[in-house]
This record gives sequence, structure tokens and C-alpha cells, in this order.
Amino acid sequence: EEISTIKAQLQEHLGDVRKQLRNSAIEYKSVSGTDYLIEVPLKDVDRVPAAWSVVSRIKACHRFHTPFIVECAKKLAQCKERLAIESDRCWIQLLSEFSGESYALFRGVINKLAVLDCLFSLAEVAKLPGYCRPEISEKREVILEDCRHPMVERLLQEKRRATDDGASSSATTYVPNDVRLT
Repeated sequence: EEISTIKAQLQEHLGDVRKQLRNSAIEYKSVSGTDYLIEVPLKDVDRVPAAWSVVSRIKACHRFHTPFIVECAKKLAQCKERLAIESDRCWIQLLSEFSGESYALFRGVINKLAVLDCLFSLAEVAKLPGYCRPEISEKREVILEDCRHPMVERLLQEKRRATDDGASSSATTYVPNDVRLT
């Protein structure tokens, strides 16, 4: 909230600067990490008050900070530093509260979500032509017949498309496998 207040004050100050320099086109510039620079064209430099500090000079203009901008920049830097410290403190507190049982619970939920994601993906592939869904039985065995890996097949298809003639070769042909786990 304090940062917003300071930024609003700086915007109000810009209106005062425009009036003082009699140039409504003046805008704040940021150059090399320095914010709220007032870029004054060379033709208007004589209107700049002596209290303003020169930050940089280039061929077409000079860049200044008013005393008010210097003060606000310090306040902004302090506010941002306090915000970073508080953010770090909150993050560490969250991590400490999250350890122990919460972590184990969360990890279990993530693992179950990962399994669901895999099952969902396999179900989507099973709907494609040339694939089937598994048959589930009470037996404690896994039997896979003519099984193929969808990603390997996709890579081989892309490799075949990349060849000029599109002909199959041993490098682009996939041989389905049988697996029996009992």
C-alpha cells in the first residue's frame, strides 16, 4: 500500500515538473536501472532549477532527479526491501508449516494424481485407431500382446516423413512385442 502511495505521489509530482518546465510532453524515463528520470531536451535545460541533480547527459538531452524524486526513490527502495524480507519470511514459514505430516500427505496426493494422469493419457491413446483398452481380470498377471509404445511410434512416423521417399527401412520400422509377467 505504501508503495502505491509513493508511486501516486511521484505521478502528481510529474504534473508539477511539467508546469515548471512548461513542457507537457515530459515523462519519466528508466535507464540502466535508474527510474523516474526527467529527460529534459537541451533547449529547455535553462529552465531546470539548480536544486535538481544531473543523473546523466546525452547528446539530445540531460536527465535529472528532483530532490523529491530522490527522497521518494529512497522510500521506494526501503519499501521494496521490507517487502522482499517479509516475502522471504512468509515463504520460510509456509515451508516449515508444510513439513512433516503435511508433506507426506501432499506427496501422496501428488503421486496419486500422477497415476491418474498416466491412466487418463493411456485411456486417450486406447481410443485411437490400432490401439485397445486393457482387459482387467482377477489374476495376478500382466499379458501384453503386440504391444507398441505410442511415443516411439510417433518418433518413427516423423522420421519416415522426414525421408524423401517415405519408404520404410529397418531404422524406421517398429516391431511390436509380447510380454508376459506372472
